[in-house]
Amino acid sequence: MIAESRFSLMRRAAIVTGAAQGIGKSIAKLLAQYGASVVANDTNMKEAQAVSNEIRERGGKSTPFKADVSQYKQVRDLFKHAVAEFGTVDILVNNAGILYPTRFENITESEWREVIDINLTSVFLCSKEAFLIMKQKRYGKIVNMSSTAAKTASTFGGAHYTASKSGVSGLTRHLAREGAEYGINVNAVCPGSIDTPMVRSRATRDAILS
Repeated sequence: MIAESRFSLMRRAAIVTGAAQGIGKSIAKLLAQYGASVVANDTNMKEAQAVSNEIRERGGKSTPFKADVSQYKQVRDLFKHAVAEFGTVDILVNNAGILYPTRFENITESEWREVIDINLTSVFLCSKEAFLIMKQKRYGKIVNMSSTAAKTASTFGGAHYTASKSGVSGLTRHLAREGAEYGINVNAVCPGSIDTPMVRSRATRDAILS
């Protein structure tokens, strides 16, 4: 299971949000492949459990945890679980996200808030908890999944998706500045359109024209 490489994450503990499918699932499996103990978080507990099971079957360490990371109480519970299972949190991957292709004039207030809460507020809440642990250790790695939408505009998502990912990139820059003195590295990854279940479910012709 553990990859043979000079790069090793042995004795490191990671949380990956939105780990049940797509990019998050791949990240969780890759971290485990390099030795990290991984908390696979998602609201879909069945699929998060499947990801953890796959990691353990291949010789890695993983535990699933169901939490809506746009809700602070559930975020705190997620981090408590990680510490109880693995002793600490060294790595946080803020991957949880949602996408709707709704045209601007058709976006409702509730849909706007849902996208902003899941894509951006979750990054704030999870990073806030991570900072509390990482500052004491004077070590930590936070990776935020932004998007090329933050630099231009989303191909498949609506204005709320573009706004949320722009916010993620801005928050990342600020956290990197504040975290540097404590040995906390904060970076963002900005992928373009990736063939994931979420994109496939949204990027239909009818959806794009709605």
